[in-house]
Amino acid sequence: MNGSQYGTRVCIVSLGCAKNLVDSESMAALLEKAGFTLVADPEQADAVVVNTCGFIAPAREESLSVIRDLRRRSAGRAVVAAGCLAQRAAADLVAEGVDAVVGTGEMERLPEVLRLCLSARPDGAASRQPGAPRGGVWVGRPEVPLGLPRRLSTGATAYLKVAEGCDRRCTFCIIPRLRGRYRSRPVEDLVSEARHLVEQGARELVLVAEDTSRYGRDLYGRAALPRLLEELSRVEGVAWIRVLYAYPAGFPLEAARLMSPDGKVVPYLDLPLQHVSDRVLARMGRPYRGSQVRALLDRLREMVPDIVLRSTFLVGFPGETERDFRELLQFLREYRLDRAGFFPFYPEPEAPAASFPDQVPPDVKEERLREAERTQQAIALRANRRLLGREVRVLVETRAKARTLARGGRDAAGNIPVAVGRWWGQAPEVDGQVHVLDCTAAPGQFVSVRVEKVRGYDLVGVPAV
Repeated sequence: MNGSQYGTRVCIVSLGCAKNLVDSESMAALLEKAGFTLVADPEQADAVVVNTCGFIAPAREESLSVIRDLRRRSAGRAVVAAGCLAQRAAADLVAEGVDAVVGTGEMERLPEVLRLCLSARPDGAASRQPGAPRGGVWVGRPEVPLGLPRRLSTGATAYLKVAEGCDRRCTFCIIPRLRGRYRSRPVEDLVSEARHLVEQGARELVLVAEDTSRYGRDLYGRAALPRLLEELSRVEGVAWIRVLYAYPAGFPLEAARLMSPDGKVVPYLDLPLQHVSDRVLARMGRPYRGSQVRALLDRLREMVPDIVLRSTFLVGFPGETERDFRELLQFLREYRLDRAGFFPFYPEPEAPAASFPDQVPPDVKEERLREAERTQQAIALRANRRLLGREVRVLVETRAKARTLARGGRDAAGNIPVAVGRWWGQAPEVDGQVHVLDCTAAPGQFVSVRVEKVRGYDLVGVPAV
């Protein structure tokens, strides 16, 4: 590529979920192929691409805050907004003064857009309309391209996006509008991508989609998640495979039969249940009821006794009564999920639930959120304490130093080497970590660890002798 006088160094700022991070890695690969140089520091870049999240109000505010901050510090630097908020609210981003807007379905045009931004004069080309972004607005259809190349940014762990979009119509969600219809990727393409990720250093594959349970039904006429797991297990260099975002309705139990603490498919499953009250589930547009949730969890634990279960729940949904909420708390105490996240309902204007009657007051939502979190914290602490004295296999992600244990080889400053990672019962970013004292293992290595302490959601241990 012929660079302009303003340079070709680009920084990508990735916001939002793991699926968005995969898109950011694809943007990075596309830009490198087009001749751009990627830098980590926005201050060192000629242009910054913000891959935005627009799912709920806090995510929108974070995206806008980041963009405003970059604009204040731009000093002539181009700022491009991409991703979900770009798809959802292009006009709002133009009003913030960004130099270009690139929707979710137009990702492959990013190199072209950046060329326009960087080749224009800082005050804009002569033909530019007042207030118009110099790189243009590229929104189009929301369907994200499938199978784009990637530049891995997460070290030994790689997210593998098995499908894009969603066909479900949950009344609180606008994902179909932002990401398009549900489209699975062929098994062969995913296996090929897995091999490339391993070549870049990946040891763990984390399967993600808006609904991993549904994987393959649109391509093969049946659930293909079990087949995909079997094929990925044959990829040399892959040590762990875990499944996130499995929709509770239609989860193929054959996939659970492949899970084992000693195998590649780890016995960990994320099932976003959202609620267990039949009334609330019906209003959410979820096609299952509380009894089906309980039956599924019972069956999974029967099939895979060591399984670690994670879920997310929405509190304060319109019409949620105190009785509904108490049913949720009782479910948490009874089923003791190892991991759970909680979110208050945000009335997104484009989602049907925003106009439902019986909206729950903000102070009630906040109170319920705190109570649910306290309930789960106690459950998670008990789950972690069951690991005391046990040995777990840890994937090292980073290295640190500490002064907390008088043993082993200290450096000249009296620091103890510490490796920080996760055992298979912890998903990246959301489940806590394991701090391994007196350990010099490098990122990407596995180490056997004896758990000696519990610190909230984190574990502390030493290498097992």
